[in-house]
Amino acid sequence: MDENGNAVGIITLANLEEYLAHGEAVTLDSGKVDVSVLPLTTSIGELLSLFSFKSCALVKGENLDGASQVRLLTISDLNKPPLRHFIYKVLFQLETDLAYLIADRIKEPNEWITLLPKGSQVSILGNWEIQKRDDIELAVGPLFSCTMTDLRHVVLGHIGIRTLLGYSNREKANGDLFRIVSMRNRVMHPVRPLVTSIKSVQGLLKTFQGIESVLNRIEAASPTGIEHRLSKVPGP
Repeated sequence: MDENGNAVGIITLANLEEYLAHGEAVTLDSGKVDVSVLPLTTSIGELLSLFSFKSCALVKGENLDGASQVRLLTISDLNKPPLRHFIYKVLFQLETDLAYLIADRIKEPNEWITLLPKGSQVSILGNWEIQKRDDIELAVGPLFSCTMTDLRHVVLGHIGIRTLLGYSNREKANGDLFRIVSMRNRVMHPVRPLVTSIKSVQGLLKTFQGIESVLNRIEAASPTGIEHRLSKVPGP
């Protein structure tokens, strides 16, 4: 830290113990102190990539008075609301785009409804009947009642949709979609940490990359794009 309270470098405990053992003073030009500083414009993807091999970093920004400051960012900070908000936006886009794609490519609902577990079929068909009785028109029909888990079952069970999304086999699709569903469940339970270690950040990054890949494939599979989309969420 400097005299103004700004962080100027990061040193590992192992390197610090080595300095102390030899009675040497810690210097910024020793090569063992990380003096790199991230700008506030660093993207989520870049941040996750960084924390997939290191547990902390320095970030430079401005305080409320406009003065420049450098602060320490750690893996635990990734569990705070901003990242959860971003993930929710991305998942919202993914679920919506996937539902519209299925509705566009499978015109007969019973073709995909039968791919779901019996409990989901009962719930979805029941809600659909209520919506029709109340004369509520929905652009994607019974798909409005589907969860991400239900959409996963459709992708896994329908070879046409699965192929459209670029999956050559069910196992690869199941791996990607299972990670996405698991991340969604963690986001929806705020008391659960998203990440706790470098390894868990690596898993989160892999899931984000999978989501980005699926979104790109959905867009490529839609000749006129996804027309309902109000604004495209930037990739991680």
